[in-house]
Amino acid sequence: MAKQPSSPPTLADVGRIAGYCASTVSMALRDDPRIPEITKEKVRKAAQKLQYVPDPMLAALVARRSNSRRSRTLANIATLIDDRWPPNETNSWIVHHFAGMEKACQQLGYHLDRINIQRDLQTHPHPDKLLASRGIRGLVILPVFDHNIVVPLDWNRYASITIGTPLDHVRTHHTSADLYSAMTLACEKVRELGYRRVGLAHWRLYEERNRYEWLGSLCKESYSHEGFTVVPPYLSDEETSNACEVERWFLKHRPDCILTSSGWILRHLTSVGIKVPQDVGIVTLSRNLSYTRHYSGIIQHLDTTAEAAVKHVHQMILHGETGLPEHPSEIKIYPDWHEGDTTRRLKPA
Repeated sequence: MAKQPSSPPTLADVGRIAGYCASTVSMALRDDPRIPEITKEKVRKAAQKLQYVPDPMLAALVARRSNSRRSRTLANIATLIDDRWPPNETNSWIVHHFAGMEKACQQLGYHLDRINIQRDLQTHPHPDKLLASRGIRGLVILPVFDHNIVVPLDWNRYASITIGTPLDHVRTHHTSADLYSAMTLACEKVRELGYRRVGLAHWRLYEERNRYEWLGSLCKESYSHEGFTVVPPYLSDEETSNACEVERWFLKHRPDCILTSSGWILRHLTSVGIKVPQDVGIVTLSRNLSYTRHYSGIIQHLDTTAEAAVKHVHQMILHGETGLPEHPSEIKIYPDWHEGDTTRRLKPA
């Protein structure tokens, strides 16, 4: 009779060789931060010796049971905030980011710390010691005002990811709303409403922050759809521009719909007697600010973006991945459309 193959090694088998119980072995193999590194190393060597392979069905069951119980804090994750944002900005879109991060941290068993880059890190003599004292192992960098910022940290200590504007000097993993797809969706919707001549108008820095994804996608639209005209964009060098410049641009190019991320476009047009949406439609590319709630435009799902960032950092922590990656990855969150009162359905010509 042929000899029956022996059963595969179990966690208990690994534990007998390493000198630990099965639960400790399980936590060590999952790189749980509560297990000392010397213990993890002994367990890994024992598992390698026995050629232990985790059971994926058992791992899924453990994960489901863990999620059903009250989460325990495994470590701290910090979100880094650029102090230069004006209060009206941070009190609007940043709230959505916090909601997503808090949701993910609660599910995964982390405490979320809020660290100001300028006030907390740049003024501290040893910023890494500050984070170490709080047990911080993961970092989520919120969108920064511009690239002129220094984050004085030893990145080799942390699992990190950036939301929104990527940092020039720090190539972390990156998650954001899919702005290229957002422009594609916006153009699709305005065509359905009957608009055929569109123009992009907002602060140039918005495009620089987002690697010209909006403008690039809009250029693609002008080539992809016959009878759909994209007029030359108005990209202001100043955050607010002025009504006269906007009026001159509008009268010269006569778009029937304006795509923008700036609230001052609506204010400037109405101040010179141009009615919205009767004379021109306006579509916001980001309904993140309170004053754009009534606009037609793009829902970026910032809470989902932030939630995805925390989950990515969690996976890096579990796998012991710290430092700047050789090949950073990007996670893009697809947007949705909201039809508000700044557009109207045009009658067929």
